[in-house]
Amino acid sequence: MSRRLLRFIARSGVTSRVHISCHSAGTDPGIGARCAYDCAVADEESEVPCTRWLDDVERGTWIPFVALMLRLPLELDRQLQRDSGLSLIEYLVLTGLSTAEDRSLRMSVLSTWTGAQLPRLSQVAGRMEAKGWIVRSPDPTDRRATLATVTEAGQEVLILAAPAHVEFVRHLVIDPLTRAQVVQLGAAATRIMEMISPGQPLPPGVG
Repeated sequence: MSRRLLRFIARSGVTSRVHISCHSAGTDPGIGARCAYDCAVADEESEVPCTRWLDDVERGTWIPFVALMLRLPLELDRQLQRDSGLSLIEYLVLTGLSTAEDRSLRMSVLSTWTGAQLPRLSQVAGRMEAKGWIVRSPDPTDRRATLATVTEAGQEVLILAAPAHVEFVRHLVIDPLTRAQVVQLGAAATRIMEMISPGQPLPPGVG
């Protein structure tokens, strides 16, 4: 056990009170209000930072949000596989390339937009290239980088897949919400993306 941890365990008063109050914040509204204050005091008096546990309102948002993050991509992928023989990442690659200038993007940019690490994206691109949907070539402005370009065949695949996919996105995400909720969802998602990737442009839509 480290000396720092021993010093923390040996402390009394504020440190132990913080541990109890923060852990109990979700079950006692009064304790939840004290938690932020206790954390501020603990930061001054303890070497161990206080954990800002989620209160009931925050957990009520976070838990369904996590479920949504995990489940929605699966449902989108299933729809694309069923209706168009595409995976979600393949659809995202085709969408990104089709909306880009000259229908081309660096693989590193596609990696950021699709959320796929370069090794996985390279495997996907290889399969798409074998199907004739994209071609890869050295970037003429930087020979160390690789460009991906959508072909006419890939463009046609996207055009055929888009209507059913957009309808599915509308069914799952847009139609259950009011117009105001749609706007709020977009604003919240944009704000979170700014925290994750400051200064990065948003990827093209899956619709």
